[in-house]
Amino acid sequence: MKSSKTFYTVGSILLLFFIAGLLALMMNKNVHPRPAIKRAFLSAAEKIKAGRWFKFKLPARNPASATAQSFLRLEDSVLVDPKRQYVFHPKLRLRGRNEIIFNTVSGAVFKFDAKLRAVTGSAANDLDQATALIPIGSKLLMHDRLSRFFLVDPAEMNVSPFFLYAGGRPIFGLAGVGDANADGTPDIVVADSMMQVACVDGRDFTTRWSFADASDLVLFAPVSLFINNDRAADFAFASQNGILYGLDGRSGWVLWKQPVQEAVKSQVYAVDINSDGETELLFSSEEKNLFCYSRLGSGLWKLGMGSKVKGLVFGDLNGDGRKDIVVSLENNAIVCLNGITQLKLWDFVSERPIDASTLSCFDVNADRRSDVVFSDTAGVVTCVDGATGNIIGRLPIPERPVSEFVPSQKGFYFLTADGHMDLIRFYEKK
Repeated sequence: MKSSKTFYTVGSILLLFFIAGLLALMMNKNVHPRPAIKRAFLSAAEKIKAGRWFKFKLPARNPASATAQSFLRLEDSVLVDPKRQYVFHPKLRLRGRNEIIFNTVSGAVFKFDAKLRAVTGSAANDLDQATALIPIGSKLLMHDRLSRFFLVDPAEMNVSPFFLYAGGRPIFGLAGVGDANADGTPDIVVADSMMQVACVDGRDFTTRWSFADASDLVLFAPVSLFINNDRAADFAFASQNGILYGLDGRSGWVLWKQPVQEAVKSQVYAVDINSDGETELLFSSEEKNLFCYSRLGSGLWKLGMGSKVKGLVFGDLNGDGRKDIVVSLENNAIVCLNGITQLKLWDFVSERPIDASTLSCFDVNADRRSDVVFSDTAGVVTCVDGATGNIIGRLPIPERPVSEFVPSQKGFYFLTADGHMDLIRFYEKK
């Protein structure tokens, strides 16, 4: 009786491996049936001999998918200014070979390498609330509230006076940059306190044109885009009373003008959000709405957010190769929208108010999808998985308000208001 059971067991095993050999033959027509069956028998014999018949080796787990076991780690912290006299402006520029060049509101400019070692530094004297560095050709541009412009050489780190706009008339926000006359040199476009938008030539620094017909203050710099496809950059902006303008870059003439009929106090973003090869304009209103217009000034859609929009960033969060929209709201929520359908992919509610100026979008966990990084008002850095909206990791940084995040090869950097530059790394618990 036992022998017959053994016979049937062995027979069943042989039948299984015979079928396995036939399957191997069907999957690869170039394999001769006998060698395939022979390999199957040898594989079974080796497993039986090694005692590993019922032990299966699972395929290697993808580290990027294990967000539940992922953490953030503060790897380095460098005190840039021992006297802590500088307050870092919330903008960073990653340049060259994994180097960081940044400036402070007092005009000091620093460069660090990938190991957080200060390479060199310089300063412009007596700046009044300097803005962030803006790339313009091979140099970096910096200006202050009194409209004094300075150029920074990123190689030598020299800071030299550039020009004075309109006799020192105050300007709002960062200067816009775009090649307005298609001569290969970026030009500068500013919005000032007299409700004027002006273009300054990037070669001789003379005023190319001035647009003085804005119906209200323009609180943010015009954004460059190509409206009429003539190789010269054009510019778009919104006035505070809700008028959206498109200006010709060569002449400053109005190409189109659209009333939004809602107060606008936000930056206008130029981005191809629906992947049609055309640039769209996105901005928010004081009435808790998000707007999208075409480059020709026609309204595409309007979306009620239920709360005032505090910040916008864009990135491919779901891995489809198209940009999505990340919205930071006044009610401490972050909402991710599909860029084409505007459908909500996920939302995340923070326990504390979100510092919208720190909202960033880049790939943290190497899964080829952008993730969302932000800091709250308590200085806690949070990483949210772009695909799911789940928390990848949190890192409390007591008494260090975060300025802005910049991705790097080692993780991501941020500056703090108390004079530190820190490096955060993403890692997995072993």
